[in-house]
Amino acid sequence: MILQIWYLLATGLFPVAFVAAKQDYGVGFELTLDYGVASIHFPNGSYAEVAKIEGNPTYKQRMRTADVQKDHAYIAPDTPTAISWQSFRDYLPPWLGGHNPTHDSISRMLKSLKIASESYLEDSVSTAEITVPFPISKPFFDTLRYATKSISISIPANPAAPAGKLAAIHVYDIGPGNCDYFPDPQDPAQAFLTVEYTRSALTALLVYEECGVYDNIRVLHETDVGSRESTHDRRAKLTTALGVLTKMPVKCDGVVLKSLSNVVLLGESSQDQLLHDVLKDVLSKQEQSVNETTVFDQHEAPLNPVFAGSLAAARLNMFRSNVTHDEV
Repeated sequence: MILQIWYLLATGLFPVAFVAAKQDYGVGFELTLDYGVASIHFPNGSYAEVAKIEGNPTYKQRMRTADVQKDHAYIAPDTPTAISWQSFRDYLPPWLGGHNPTHDSISRMLKSLKIASESYLEDSVSTAEITVPFPISKPFFDTLRYATKSISISIPANPAAPAGKLAAIHVYDIGPGNCDYFPDPQDPAQAFLTVEYTRSALTALLVYEECGVYDNIRVLHETDVGSRESTHDRRAKLTTALGVLTKMPVKCDGVVLKSLSNVVLLGESSQDQLLHDVLKDVLSKQEQSVNETTVFDQHEAPLNPVFAGSLAAARLNMFRSNVTHDEV
């Protein structure tokens, strides 16, 4: 059965002609700088953490040089982005003799995640939602589209929100109550923080939400503060980066917010004690209340933070695959 889907993006309500096969589950992949993860979500609310697959050196190099969508919210890192040179042949399509090893490395990772999901389901996977820690630029999204086409997986015409933002909305239910898209004193505007931390990078978003519309206020993607760095260097770099990101108050659409409603942590190093200590210290200096400085502790269990992004993507994939525009 083929459906035309209208769906709610993380930035608002948009009609999108995305045609997907109806299926009884959702499949989500997240590609981080070092590894990929796959999750499956079922209609009864259960889910499966299917696989975590380490990337090869070419994959890791490609993810480290991926273009981040840079807009008004992007905070430039202290270290410059490395420039990679490619031959003319790398830009040609395969039928004209092109061969791009970085595209191939993404394809191989996605193929591995697809095979793992199909093995778990004992069924073929034809559609999936793919997310990454950072806002996806058009060039990198084109790479994803090329890679998914090569392994016969369809994805929406627009990129998914970053993994932390998806997890906040679709896993931790940070969003509107009974707002119905009109200002409601019972559901005021809020700002929340998502932090994805791995051995190689810190990706954090300060997000503004009002009546189900989510906007990035600030975006930070640092590749020199991963958990494998020395403790002394990490503390200083994390304090500086998170201090800039969480500086309060913030103003968005005429609304001034003086504190955060939630802090969501995900990624393989999200339980790092130094990260927790720095966050509490930074937020306390911003005169956040005790409850707000420790709110991220509520999100430690039972969900495995490594799979939070892919699970959110799987839930979104199931929604897009099974809801018609008449039901939205």
